[in-house]
Amino acid sequence: MEAQIPYATSYVLSELIKYLGFNNNRDDFIILTGRQTSDGNTAHIPSQIAEYLDISQATFIDGAILNGNEITVRKIIRQMVIRY
Repeated sequence: MEAQIPYATSYVLSELIKYLGFNNNRDDFIILTGRQTSDGNTAHIPSQIAEYLDISQATFIDGAILNGNEITVRKIIRQMVIRY
């Protein structure tokens, strides 16, 4: 039963995000999450939220700069840093 908890949690959070006004036609939403929790340590929830909302995701972000309607992120991949 515990294996289902991340699915339920991500579903509830995605429904809350929709309730707060998110839809795929809006460009003014950014959803920030942590990577893992100390209780389950699965790291599934952020990816599952993106899947439920049918949106892209960026993982392992080390930093971000918001400039108007554009965001520049710094991503870590095996000790390398990639800037988008």
